[in-house]
Formats: sequence, C-alpha cells, structure tokens
Amino acid sequence: MRKFRCGCGGEIYFDSDNCLSCGSKVCYNPKNNDFERVAKELFASRESDNSGGNPELCTNGKLYGVCNWERDPSSEEGLCFACGFNRVIPNLTKPANIERWRVMEVAKKRLIYTLIGLQIPCISGLRSKKFGFLFDFLEDKRTNKCIDQDFIATGYADGVITINLLEADPVTRVEQKEAANEAYRTVLGHMRHESGHHYWHLLKYSKKIWDEFESLFGAEEVPYEVALKRYYSEGPNPDWGANFISPYASMHPLEDWAETWAHYLHINDSLETAESFGILSTRSSDLAEKIKVWAKLSIGLNELNRGMGVPDNYPFVINPAVTKKLMFVDRAIKMFRLVY
Repeated sequence: MRKFRCGCGGEIYFDSDNCLSCGSKVCYNPKNNDFERVAKELFASRESDNSGGNPELCTNGKLYGVCNWERDPSSEEGLCFACGFNRVIPNLTKPANIERWRVMEVAKKRLIYTLIGLQIPCISGLRSKKFGFLFDFLEDKRTNKCIDQDFIATGYADGVITINLLEADPVTRVEQKEAANEAYRTVLGHMRHESGHHYWHLLKYSKKIWDEFESLFGAEEVPYEVALKRYYSEGPNPDWGANFISPYASMHPLEDWAETWAHYLHINDSLETAESFGILSTRSSDLAEKIKVWAKLSIGLNELNRGMGVPDNYPFVINPAVTKKLMFVDRAIKMFRLVY
C-alpha cells in the first residue's frame, strides 16, 4: 500500500474518507491510484450527479458508509469499481450487518488494489463469466434464525468467493482460528487465499505453465473432497514444514497453490507499504531478493508485536520449497499479463 496525500498536502490513508488537515471529503480513484476531494453535497447526496467531471462517492458509501471509492461512471447503480464485484450483500435491515459489511469492504478493496497493481486481469464476474469473479457475503443460523443453513463455509466455487459474515467479528474469528489450529486468520487473508482459487483456473489456459505447476505442486492424484476429509480427520502431513507454507497447504495441490498465492500477495503489499512509509529503501524487482528482505523485515515486525504483547505479524517460515513455489507464482502473474 502506498502513502497518499490530499490536495492540500495533508496525509491521508487508504481507508480514509476525509482529510484531517483541511476537512475535505475524499474518495479513492482506482484509475489514477490516488484520492480526490469531493464536494460535500456530492459526498452526502443520495442522488447520482451526472454533470460529469466531479468526483462522486460510491452509492454504498453515501447510503451505508461502507465504501470510500469513487463512483464508476459506467455503473448505472452508482457503484465504484470494487463494489461492482458484489453479488450478494448482507441483510441491511440488521444494523450489526452494516458494520460487518464495512469490514468486508475494507478487506476486499485492499485485495482489489493489489490485483490492479499487479496488472493482472481483475474483472467482475458480472462483466465476464469466463475470466471474472464475484463476492457473496452470507449469513447462517448463528446470525439469522430465518436461514436454513447451520453453517456457511468461506470458500470459492464457479467464480464466486463466499465469505461468512461472521468472519467480520473478531471473537468468532479467533474461535474459528483456534478450532482449526491456524496460525493466522483474517478477512483479508481469506480473500487473498480464495482469489488464488480463481486465478488457478487461468493457469490451465497455458499448457506450459500448467505443466510447470504440476511438476512443482504435484498432480491431483487424490480427489479434492477425499483429500479434504482426510486432512480434517488425520491432520496435515507430518513433514509439512519442509515443503509447504502452512499445514493446510499440504492438504492438496489446489490449496498449496492458493496458500502460496496468498502469501505472494501478503509479501508484495507489505513491501510496498514498507517502502512507501520509509521503512525500506527502494525495493528490488527481483522476487528472490524481495523474499530475503521480507524474511528480515517480518522477523522485526514479529518482535515489535511481541513487544506490544500481541501475536506475531507473520507466523510463517519461507523454506526453500516454498521459495520455488513463490517464484512460480511470479512467473504465472507475468503470463497473466501477457495472455489476458
């Protein structure tokens, strides 16, 4: 994430909707990767301003306060580019769901910011069923007694990333983290992982890159559902630490790819942030060098967290096998840029 400034020169941040220096209302414009000041009447108006030339806040920001991006001029609903990826939003008659949705939108926009920055296809499934993806933010009986499902799992299927709305609640998320024996569980982490499942499908459009994937991550020798059931009944491979970034990655080649993809995005975004805020000097474009820098930086971040009495920022070890897989993700991304 880069550092942003208001037109007045005051510092603002990616989640900002106003400038504390001059009091201006602001919104993020993904086309120029910067913030623009918005007239207060346009910021608050429920009606779309069709005069042209004036930055206007997304409808979801105006009505519900869950978005700080600029309206996409091509959107008939007055939505921003990122909100155009929503297929199902929460039940907004429940006030608690608006705050949960806001947590989802903050994480989703950071994901989309990173994907745009990588210059790979980031397309709404409403525009392209073949290359696009969408989001469903769903509830189960724990938050809505009128719903039939006792539990809705976060996951990906047929171009749709499903996130259980309860992931927005810190207490529930920690409970799920402990129940699954996970070292790390965040809404943004979920979204990065599930986006990996979407981009995995694009690998198959290049035989060369697909063959390389199978040689590195392994072929699907065991059906996914069988591997999933085995993982939850028997646990991860005992030697997972030598070959995978996480225990879950050892479950199946598809999950190994999704976990590795997510960590590539973690590293990419964290290093950009560190550089933008003066923690690092200019980043190298070489991924191997980036991984070395990240290894040192993450140790420092973990120690800072421990000094504050909170869990490690990055509780993972990048071993040589994972490094090779991260290098493959980097090559795949370059292929995506050329092909799509």
